[in-house]
Amino acid sequence: MLFGFVLPFLALLGGFVFGDGWEDALWGWRVTFEFAFWIAVWGGLFGFVMLSLPRWQAYGKLKSVIPTRFNRQRREVCFVPEGGGTPIFVPWEELVAWITEAQGFTEYGIQRQYGFGVGFFHPDTGKKYILEFETYGQSQAISTWEAIRAYMEYEVHTLKEIQDPLDLQGPDDPPPGRRPCVP
Repeated sequence: MLFGFVLPFLALLGGFVFGDGWEDALWGWRVTFEFAFWIAVWGGLFGFVMLSLPRWQAYGKLKSVIPTRFNRQRREVCFVPEGGGTPIFVPWEELVAWITEAQGFTEYGIQRQYGFGVGFFHPDTGKKYILEFETYGQSQAISTWEAIRAYMEYEVHTLKEIQDPLDLQGPDDPPPGRRPCVP
């Protein structure tokens, strides 16, 4: 924008003030605009590509990620290891969940990081598999686990079904109007 419009306008003003009037001013504006316009176009395209490249790379990585599947009817969780491979089906009761909290000190103060993870041991080989991701706080990590648990243990289809609008629910109460799914 600076090269495409501001610089030619300054050339127009300079040609009018220091030249012989409108003829020199318009000539200065036209020559500067023809040169500066293409610098602005190519510079803008270069900036767009450079700023979009990280996003395109992130989307490219997400294409190969296969999400974890939770099957409520069979009470199984399906994991697909990194790099493809055969899916691993684990009984829901053997899944382990945890919340991590890390705290560090910097020159700006205390920095806290939270995470949520689930894991299991492969039923055939005994190899440990884990799936961890960062959360913005401890409450989100706990809420993520509770949403997964409510989906698997109760007939819950949406988060609205398990959120009590009056906050009258006890910590061990099942979601309102739901009974546990018993195999």
